[in-house]
Amino acid sequence: MKPIDFILPTELYNLINRKGQYPAISDPNYVLLLGMNRVSIILFFSLKIFIILDSRSEHDFNESHILMAKNCKMNEHNEYIVPEEAELECKQTIIIYDNNTASIRDNGDAITCSQRIWLMGSRFTVLILKGGYEHFSALYPFMRTQKILWTPKELDEFKTYPIEVIPNLLYLGDWRQANAAYIQKDLKITGHVNCTQTPGTFFCDVGKNLVQVYVNDENSSDINPYFDDVTNFIQSHKYLGGRVLVFSDKGMSRSSAFCLACIMKERMIPLREARADLRACSPWAEPLKVYIDALILYEDKIFTQYEEQLAKLKQEEDSALPPPVERTTLSMRFLRNYGLVVKIFRQFHCSALKSMATRHLRNSNMVVLVDMDCVICDFEGYFLECYQKIYPEDPYIALGKRNQFYLTDQYSELGEEYGNKAKSIFSSEGFFQNIPPIPKAIDSLKEMSGMDGVSVFLCTSPMRSYKYCAFQWVEQYFGRSWIDKLILTRDKTVVYGNLLIDDKPRIFGALKSPPWDHILFRACHNTSIRAPGRKTSAKSVLESWSDDWKSLIDNKKRELS
Repeated sequence: MKPIDFILPTELYNLINRKGQYPAISDPNYVLLLGMNRVSIILFFSLKIFIILDSRSEHDFNESHILMAKNCKMNEHNEYIVPEEAELECKQTIIIYDNNTASIRDNGDAITCSQRIWLMGSRFTVLILKGGYEHFSALYPFMRTQKILWTPKELDEFKTYPIEVIPNLLYLGDWRQANAAYIQKDLKITGHVNCTQTPGTFFCDVGKNLVQVYVNDENSSDINPYFDDVTNFIQSHKYLGGRVLVFSDKGMSRSSAFCLACIMKERMIPLREARADLRACSPWAEPLKVYIDALILYEDKIFTQYEEQLAKLKQEEDSALPPPVERTTLSMRFLRNYGLVVKIFRQFHCSALKSMATRHLRNSNMVVLVDMDCVICDFEGYFLECYQKIYPEDPYIALGKRNQFYLTDQYSELGEEYGNKAKSIFSSEGFFQNIPPIPKAIDSLKEMSGMDGVSVFLCTSPMRSYKYCAFQWVEQYFGRSWIDKLILTRDKTVVYGNLLIDDKPRIFGALKSPPWDHILFRACHNTSIRAPGRKTSAKSVLESWSDDWKSLIDNKKRELS
């Protein structure tokens, strides 16, 4: 048994918001939150105990802390003191947080505190809140408070939020939660699936924001006809960056059945695994037997459709695929699989596509593809420096004025000769090799490559007129071993990966739905673009290598798992 492990913010969010007839936190045996002088917060649950140690100052604790938290002290030796009522030896799970610890390598106060708790008598793994208070409060700012004392009546009347089933996409709740305007605002809900007989008051008209499911909890109820409509509705909101709340009267049976259908189709997993995932979010979410029987039929339908499409397309796939290319190691290794999968996507769903592809790599690492120019190489800054040295009297475009992806296009607007001059500079011998790296890019990629279960590849599209290779630059800054991690391709959509970090706002190619999720890296030419949005294919933005790129990796790992 490991003494220390991590828990994700969404798991803590769900634990605080669990409820039966009353909110779970109103049960004195369910939750006790304790803080410290430098502020430690401890949550105890009847079946699980969560110790959250926040190593900020007492002043910061009083300014804001997680719901139900109480302040705890440190002794004169700066050692954490756990109150006697904590009874560490009786608890199964302990969660600790500090400001922003996200890795064992961070060596933060949460690590020190968890080691102390382990030595003080914990018989089970001590969990650390991944990303700490900063990450949790950024995801769930409405879960912060200055309140310290709670009366039993206040706990009984505590207004819980919907359970987060699929992070940033699918939520499970009841009728009250679905019609509370502040909850829709806090969770950024864009669509409802109403599984009650009562019309909602927030989204009233059936359409792009509402699906109405008229079923009741009777043995004769047939919900099979609704599964495709609901899952397609949820997928449509996913593509637009929206979030969907599925709700019924109590948020336990009908609504959980549709959540299970979505989980199966989104992750392409059997019903048994989907039920385990849902129970981990909320033990109270369990459909009636009549709904389980319907879900079994829907499970057969999902996988039968996939197998039929796969068998049909295997016959025509070989002739359509190009022969393997030696240098593009990883991309060509899986090209056969993805040429097949993209055809399935045109008749199936994007979520199924990615999950099917993941099945081929179930025992492989998560793959992160990283562009080079303007992502790890300061192409724009070095070009401008060279341009001003070679043509000091000519007009130039400052980095703050760059607003087009292709540099020559914007310089050609000054005059065709300036576009040709710009092209002559970055096409010259030695230009690419002398480009300096972007701050923290090299160290970040090396750290990323060293993470458990992560493989990093450099994936770049050289200019057609460029005669000089990028291998020397890679060897200079990363070492010879990274040359095998370099993929040169004109079409990144056919390269297998889970994430692509690229500064290009829109990436097109042979595959309309590439296997990877696009992360837009902030560069001088795309500062006005927000993701997700109409101007980009990216789902999110990485502002710089000083930004929290680790959370992007962790979120994708969690999605793939």
